Amino acid sequence: MITARHVSYRINGKQILEDVNLHIRRGDIMSIMGVSGSGKTTLLKILAGLIKPSSGQVLIDGTDISRLGEDELNRVRHKIGVVFQYGALFDSLTVFENVAFALIRHTRLSRQEIRDIVREKLALVGLQGAEEMMPSELSGGMQKRVGLARAIAMNPEILLYDEPTSGLDPIMARVINDLIVEMRNRLGVTSVVVSHDMDSVLRVSDRVAMIHDKTIIAYGTIDEIKQWDDPRVRQFIEGSTDGPIRPGET
Repeated sequence: MITARHVSYRINGKQILEDVNLHIRRGDIMSIMGVSGSGKTTLLKILAGLIKPSSGQVLIDGTDISRLGEDELNRVRHKIGVVFQYGALFDSLTVFENVAFALIRHTRLSRQEIRDIVREKLALVGLQGAEEMMPSELSGGMQKRVGLARAIAMNPEILLYDEPTSGLDPIMARVINDLIVEMRNRLGVTSVVVSHDMDSVLRVSDRVAMIHDKTIIAYGTIDEIKQWDDPRVRQFIEGSTDGPIRPGET
């Protein structure tokens, strides 16, 4: 479903990613883990078509999006839903208006059809009846669930999650993790989860990749990653301060 081939990204003279290769199978939940500042979110933005790589290819369902013009790229983006780290809701819009945003801009559905879709998506994330609330009235977990409802409003084939459990208590983090799996099971989406939360990674993933030193240093199933012999991977999984990754290293 998604393939990155020799992807590199450089900005303002700084190399962020270098020769990244990754293959994400249709219907899988792939987690990309790594220390803060390792380039995880940059890679996610490249996969979403929000920024273009400096070199390399990104294939979405066989189409190289790194070579597309803006109009063609927008058509591919309609296949992709993004759940941003802090919800990224429009503060001045109600929950209904946030979830309906893309439906209003990019479809010719009637107001009633849009209302029905919004209610359906909010119900999927457990927020029935929240349509008229404002973002300022929502807890962090509720904001993330509204962000997820907005991301699935257009029935995407791909869902991209940027640190979906960041800033949440363990109970709400479990709710979000369960929703990630439920969205895959109920909607059949291919999912990419960027996270440094090992509990989340181990709970939701079919496969895991680890970014370090600007590139992918490990890729495999949960069992394979647990047995990976690279000391950097072992240290990250164990959360140890003793190893080749120094505290604060990016």
